[in-house]
Amino acid sequence: MNNIRLIIIVLIISVLSSCNKENKSWENESVEIKIDRLDQDLYYLNFDSLYYEIDLLNNKYGDFFELYNQRVLKVGSSNSKSYGEYLQGKINDYFIHQLYKELNNKFQDINWLESELTNAFKRYSMHFPGEYIPHIVTFMGGLNQSIVVTDSILAIGLDKYLGSDFEMYLSAGFYKYQIPKMIPEKIPSDALKAWASTEYYFDELESDLLAAMLYNGKLLYFVKTLLPEIEETVLMGYEEQEIKWCEYNQWAIWEYLIDEKLLFSTNYKVNQKLTADAPFTALFNRESPARAVNWLGLKIIESYMKHNADVNLKTLMEDNNYQLILKKSKFKG
Repeated sequence: MNNIRLIIIVLIISVLSSCNKENKSWENESVEIKIDRLDQDLYYLNFDSLYYEIDLLNNKYGDFFELYNQRVLKVGSSNSKSYGEYLQGKINDYFIHQLYKELNNKFQDINWLESELTNAFKRYSMHFPGEYIPHIVTFMGGLNQSIVVTDSILAIGLDKYLGSDFEMYLSAGFYKYQIPKMIPEKIPSDALKAWASTEYYFDELESDLLAAMLYNGKLLYFVKTLLPEIEETVLMGYEEQEIKWCEYNQWAIWEYLIDEKLLFSTNYKVNQKLTADAPFTALFNRESPARAVNWLGLKIIESYMKHNADVNLKTLMEDNNYQLILKKSKFKG
């Protein structure tokens, strides 16, 4: 008996060891994320040698610098004669100055973010071999943008993640339900989700609810795969009780969508009430979290991947046959 127990223990250790090797293979990917701090470059700008420094910023950030000036900060082109005056006025504005002050205090050190994104994009490189790894930039956007994505840059507006206790968010007009999600912990998942949504475009106006649910479920699964230790509360932007509400009402949500014939609804306004952010899901009760059907979409995708071991993450993200995904998920609500 002792020999048999020893053999069983050795086999268990062997299996666990092989699983760990497989799970850790992403560590061999040659990816290292170094974040460029446009927020700090502008905050410490020397206006006495403005045009020299602007040339440096144009060289460093390329086309994104123009996009940032015109679309995010809204001070016009850096080639404009009045650009320096507009930029200095913007940076010296009391509201912007307070954002910068808080941002510099909160994000003086972002080594943790570089580490999380490095590991995430190592996993990305393993699942999507040969795909481009974006250049990561942080900026201060005057609360205009959270994430900006171009074909080569993933840019993060740090002033949208100053914490749920940052008092200026309420005075700036954000709703109470939005503020709990404006925390540093949300940056990695928001950034990865934004990157995936531009790599795999989805037209909400031309799609039914099932497609929207499963597309959002795919994005969440994508993030969860690249950030395997993420808490579901952070992934969804939910409180713990909202996760519990979804788990308790999973079957009821599914039954409601079927009974009301909503799964194949192409009514954009109705679909938005179910999939978009809000204080709660308008077609459910006030205790429900917003986007509960997206959470359900994630559960369907998880079931699909569990029952289709031959499907990898890349294949999943490229597959837009949502009715077939639902069928092969064997999901029963």
